[in-house]
Amino acid sequence: MESSAVRAAWAKQRRAFARIFVAAPARAGSPHIFRMHSIHTDCRKNTIVWHRAPESRAGCHALARLEPGQACLSRATALHRVHPRKAMNPTRIRIALGLALVAAPAAQAADFAACFSLKPGLAYEMNDSKIRIVRERFGDRDAIALVTSGGGVKTSTYYDPDGRALLGSVQYGIAALGGDASAPVITERYTQTPEFPAKAKPGDKFKLHGAGKRTLHNEDSVEDLNYPGFSDFTFVGFEDLELPVDFTPRTFSGTCHLKAGDAESSAEFWYAPGFGLIKFVRYQGKETFFSQQLESIATE
Repeated sequence: MESSAVRAAWAKQRRAFARIFVAAPARAGSPHIFRMHSIHTDCRKNTIVWHRAPESRAGCHALARLEPGQACLSRATALHRVHPRKAMNPTRIRIALGLALVAAPAAQAADFAACFSLKPGLAYEMNDSKIRIVRERFGDRDAIALVTSGGGVKTSTYYDPDGRALLGSVQYGIAALGGDASAPVITERYTQTPEFPAKAKPGDKFKLHGAGKRTLHNEDSVEDLNYPGFSDFTFVGFEDLELPVDFTPRTFSGTCHLKAGDAESSAEFWYAPGFGLIKFVRYQGKETFFSQQLESIATE
């Protein structure tokens, strides 16, 4: 249900359009009558369009594209009935569009960086792995940790507070094999952190690189570490992704869809604000090799 503020903004937008008297020229021989016209925003195509009657969108014409950050409200705004002889004036259209965008309530623009944010306290499952998001220290840095456990294996993966930079990870002993489940076996620490950019628009390409040191605690040795993940990424765009969560369809709005790799080996990733990665598909050629997605939420 809309709030009173949203309803008031829509009323303001309607009045702004009505004062402009945007109308289409009548066709030759058409009756000398009043017609209804309307302008609305098409959120799927990110355009503002006008059409002759609010009950039909046939013959719509795109007037202008919404710029990033402008409100997109998918509801028609009807104008006053106007005389069909009053021709549509491009200057009046531009004024109407400007007034509409000023009058419309601000909508939350999709934010690339927000897709990688991690909310401490969340707990969920992806396939057979249980994941908890906790706030911890990693060395001398504040960090957010994804603590993953499953199959007797526990790993803590550490990110910076924004969730975009990978700081490192700690793998613990496997109790089923006689190891100490509370003792670190391998610690990876990046000095050159793989980091997603703070801003990106659909179609942008970027690279991830990382380097550091890997400590093998049982062997008391240290070796060089290079980031083993994909390096070439393309931001496909923002998507509303529906997943079956706890056997109920749930839509994650404004996820970031990324692709990486080449024709031989590639992957797709979907990141959601607060959760981070919620779906992953790995391909060998065109065949799906492995997939993983969020299936259940324990705490939110």
